Amino acid sequence: MREAKGESSAQLIDHLKKADMAKEAERLLDGSGWLPEPLRLDGSSPSSAEPEGEAGPLPEFLAGEEDPENGSDEHPQQLDAAE
Repeated sequence: MREAKGESSAQLIDHLKKADMAKEAERLLDGSGWLPEPLRLDGSSPSSAEPEGEAGPLPEFLAGEEDPENGSDEHPQQLDAAE
């Protein structure tokens, strides 16, 4: 609560029991967009995230050319299902 709303907001609920404190903190934080550190994305905020529809570069294993040894479409590799 202190991190999101400051000391004065934290003092408003510090006398409550744990369950009541959690409910009141949820009410006070509603709409603020604040998340506890473990739930945050590696330092990026929603405004700095990539816009939808724009993907970054493909990983090397997806972007690379086909393996020359197994790249022939004439005899595709056949996988057998395990029983």
